[in-house]
Amino acid sequence: MRKLAILPAALVAALALAPVAGAQSSTYDITASTSPAKAGSKKRPVPVSVTFGAKAQGEGRPSTSSRFAVTFGGVRVNVRGFKTCSVASINAAQSDNGCSSAARMGTGKVVNLVGASTDQNDTSISCTLNVRIYNGGGGTAAIFLQGGPAVPGAPCPVQVNQALNGALRNTSSGLQLSFDIPANLMHPITGLNQGIYELNATLSKKTARVRGKRVHLFESVGGCRGGKRQVVLNLTAEAGGSSTSRGTARCS
Repeated sequence: MRKLAILPAALVAALALAPVAGAQSSTYDITASTSPAKAGSKKRPVPVSVTFGAKAQGEGRPSTSSRFAVTFGGVRVNVRGFKTCSVASINAAQSDNGCSSAARMGTGKVVNLVGASTDQNDTSISCTLNVRIYNGGGGTAAIFLQGGPAVPGAPCPVQVNQALNGALRNTSSGLQLSFDIPANLMHPITGLNQGIYELNATLSKKTARVRGKRVHLFESVGGCRGGKRQVVLNLTAEAGGSSTSRGTARCS
């Protein structure tokens, strides 16, 4: 796998004519943890940070996903009292410089493999993006992606400065973070498909005060069975269907 700083027209043409080969990989090795690793309970929640990682299994480029959702068992979110930063404001500025650090909920990085849509084994182009997650208010998340030829730590052949609309929900299974992946990221150039190869993210441990009472952004409220909590990644494929990858986080 080699990283390219530019994408010449001749390369695009060659990729578009590449023969069909290979099979799609849509399953991921999952790593996860909370800090601290205490189980907590709904009556006695424990404020935590959450770390999550996923890496594609198998050879070739992972299938192009149109939707991403990850669920952390036994964790809940409470955004009341925390500052916000909207998707609209980030995209209008093409930057998150105007967002308060107090609104930032997490950070991470994603590595995407890009290649000819006709050849699933084509992983000749790599695009790394920095990820910063903000409280969008009302149960939403503003997920800012940034990368480009000259972006430190996030080399990508094309410049990306884009915020996605995400959702934060407390479900019966735990905290779920989800978002749709727009067409311009699935297909950065006509004839090329993108697949998520690896991602890592950390949701921050933060507190705020609401009417004199301390509230926590992320809390562990149970869901600990046999010293483990469940973490589930669901990816919806653009071509149809979905895949589920499972992991665990230690708890006690």
